[in-house]
Amino acid sequence: MAITYTARGSGTNNTSNTSFTLNSATNFTAGSTAVLTIASDNSAGAGSSFNTVTDTLGNTWTAANGNVYNVGGANSGVQGIVFYTAMNGGTIQTTTTITVSFSSTTTAKAWTLSQLAPGAGNQVSFRSVSGQFSAGASTTTPTLTYTNVTNGDCIVAGTFNEYGTTQSVTQDSDATSGTWTTQQTTAVGTTSAG
Repeated sequence: MAITYTARGSGTNNTSNTSFTLNSATNFTAGSTAVLTIASDNSAGAGSSFNTVTDTLGNTWTAANGNVYNVGGANSGVQGIVFYTAMNGGTIQTTTTITVSFSSTTTAKAWTLSQLAPGAGNQVSFRSVSGQFSAGASTTTPTLTYTNVTNGDCIVAGTFNEYGTTQSVTQDSDATSGTWTTQQTTAVGTTSAG
């Protein structure tokens, strides 16, 4: 069996600070991998202000691909990143506090938390896919093109935009090479700004 995906929650934080905390909406399964996808204001300008992710179990969180879209300076664009952990310190429960830290004060933040559970005798591993994501563009139809997905592989992707709370996100319907799970979508800010 391949990888099983389970949504474990989403949320927002719209308070100006250098860190925020979150909790899973449901308990994770032992032996699975936790995936945290985060979007926020680009508070450091052209560079990422994402610093670390930690939790009260002492799990090691690793940053996968991240991106900054800077349209003119700090807080005028958006940044996004994916962190993951094999839960080497303990299995995440609803009582586990996860802390996301930034190198500079950041206001608008949105996140989704997911579980990837491998089939019996398998494991989840991540590989970075450089050049497969856009560094920022003004489009309502962003795309991801990746052709080397083999049977049993899973794509974890995030779309990060500076649009506010009125955007409509439509899930990909192309199932030529497999199926998509139900997307998680969350937004923070006002109707005109994130």
